[in-house]
Amino acid sequence: MAEQHFIGIDIGSTKLGVAVASGDPAGGLTYLGHDLVPVAGIRRGAIVDQAEFSASFGEAIKVARSIAGRPVADIVVSLSSWMVDARTNQGQISIDTGYPIYQPDIDRVIAESRDDADAHFQLIHRAVQGFAVNGERLLNPLGRVGRTLNVWVRDFSIPTTLAEGLQQAAAAFDARIHAMVPAAVAAGEAVLRQDERERGVILLDIGGTLTDVAIYLDGVLFDIGGLDQGGYQITQDLAAVLGVPLAQAERLKQLHGVGSMRVMKDLDIEWSPRGIARLQREAREGSLRRDVPRAIAGARYQQLLSDVRKSLNSSIAGLQFHAGVVITGGSASMPGVEEVTRELLQLEVHRGDILRIEGFPAISDPSASAAIGLVRYCGTRARTGGAARVRHDQARQVPQQQFPWRAGKDDEQGDGTDAGRQWGRVMRDWMRGFIPARTEI
Repeated sequence: MAEQHFIGIDIGSTKLGVAVASGDPAGGLTYLGHDLVPVAGIRRGAIVDQAEFSASFGEAIKVARSIAGRPVADIVVSLSSWMVDARTNQGQISIDTGYPIYQPDIDRVIAESRDDADAHFQLIHRAVQGFAVNGERLLNPLGRVGRTLNVWVRDFSIPTTLAEGLQQAAAAFDARIHAMVPAAVAAGEAVLRQDERERGVILLDIGGTLTDVAIYLDGVLFDIGGLDQGGYQITQDLAAVLGVPLAQAERLKQLHGVGSMRVMKDLDIEWSPRGIARLQREAREGSLRRDVPRAIAGARYQQLLSDVRKSLNSSIAGLQFHAGVVITGGSASMPGVEEVTRELLQLEVHRGDILRIEGFPAISDPSASAAIGLVRYCGTRARTGGAARVRHDQARQVPQQQFPWRAGKDDEQGDGTDAGRQWGRVMRDWMRGFIPARTEI
């Protein structure tokens, strides 16, 4: 089998993240590079101008081809959870009494849970949340004996119009999208260690205008959600309050970061028209105290965290996240983010840079986590043929709550070689299977 290239494009709210890796005949992956491309024509998860978006997407494809050094045509994209509709489906089958439950039984009940009735949505990802044998909730039913086997599966879909718009943008540059993945899943592949998934972790991927949240419990994805807030709102607040251009506000945000509510109280500033006018004068003169932009940015960031905490408390109360919170995305680099998050959520927090694995270096660039995680994700599944299995560990009780948030052609296509056709078949089969999040055999 010849060398294959894995192209990942993360569709963010302000930028397109591009990452490229090569796959060798032995199944290994090698990182080749990543980049960011400005995006236009998309707003709050919807394509509002197909021509503008297609032009941006075309630039991302050109960057990917430049990194790969060849005219690749097969790509995989990730989408913010805000663009994704999530719902829980249940499947049930009868099993032969007296015989233990085997993997084919589990595969059959998961397939039974799938609902393709809504033509307005396209399924892009599935996460198995738990099973029941004779009504007893379990994480893993393998080896158990019973008469009925139930499964609860969290399905993630996107509007068909969005999927068609993405395919149209790719086709305009002689490429096609083989699969679509929630961005929170892709980012988790790049920044989360397996022990963090096992212990329970919250992943915050803070983008320009949207934030993705993913929950991992017992080693696997439990749920994802999306918030209509991100780092760009912080920039807008700084520009509006201080009366400075957006570019200067962005520099202030990156330089000073965010502060806690204590910072704002200690400033003793009169937040009135007269007081704001004085701050704007100081900003023009260059005499502004560094704690002022920290306080303004911190107020908006704490609002975002308050929304995260409110949703967590209402939907998955009582669950334990011993690995705490991992923050990634473009806004994770702001100074003070870890401290403020730790203070408000009362959990351990660290920034999620790209972890080093075989073939990939450690990369201190959280803005690229979804794009790089995407090529790792699709590369792993291409090597395994998309197979996923339930873990063989001790059965546990499984929570039943979920987040209350919103969160092409069928012929083979590739580089014209047998390897290209094989790549096309693998990715096509993967899409048809819509495998769950990564599980361990």
